[in-house]
Amino acid sequence: MRLRIKNLTKQYDGQKAIDNISLELDDISSLVLIGPSGSGKTTLLRILAGLEVPEHGEIQINDHIIHINDHMINFDENNLLKYRKKIGVVFQAFNLFPHWTALENITYPLIKVHNFSFEEAEDRANTLLKRFSLDEHKNKKPLQLSGGQQQRIALCRAASLKPEILFLDEPTSALDPEFTVEVLDLIHELQEEGIEFILVTHEMGFAASSAKHILFLDEGRIISQGNPAQIFTGENRPDRVVNFMNKILKYETEK
Repeated sequence: MRLRIKNLTKQYDGQKAIDNISLELDDISSLVLIGPSGSGKTTLLRILAGLEVPEHGEIQINDHIIHINDHMINFDENNLLKYRKKIGVVFQAFNLFPHWTALENITYPLIKVHNFSFEEAEDRANTLLKRFSLDEHKNKKPLQLSGGQQQRIALCRAASLKPEILFLDEPTSALDPEFTVEVLDLIHELQEEGIEFILVTHEMGFAASSAKHILFLDEGRIISQGNPAQIFTGENRPDRVVNFMNKILKYETEK
């Protein structure tokens, strides 16, 4: 994954959620965004996924120009829709359709949005459900599933597109510890199968083990970046990062 960001700014009600960020990364298979609540992590992820429009800045992911200068490129919604069809997005809420079964939650988007035949969609969905030990739940509706199972179905739905990049916005924040492990294990497996991802998380252990590159955001700015060793134990970290990590890792140890 190649990522270019130049002078990116996003405001809400006059407050800067993203404050003039610039960044260049090459050959990064997994990018993890961490930092305190309200630091701009989710806003940055949503902009990169084409779900939010910034006031200013330029963004290029691989060969996709998502935003250039002060306007969406060519003002053409079709360009944005084409990009969105090449990525997968998983949110904090599971966002499954409550009246569809697990299998239908995976197959119907493939059929209705991506023009798969019924046979192709069902075959791809069944393969994923079996691969990730969810086959026994395929005919259950979301309310019949645990939170961890629902989020794993949501991950399978996103993975069924064979996305160029998978965007994950705190996918375990609504889960208890047991179900959190189930979901993180599935993300690990998807990563091992070659899916690239950009992830917002408060799970520091997962960030340390899965990220190739980490951005630490605070008040809408990138105040530190690097590989996990540099972020978690590096000698030249800003005080803000050190203090944050000391608090978070102390809590993780005491848990």
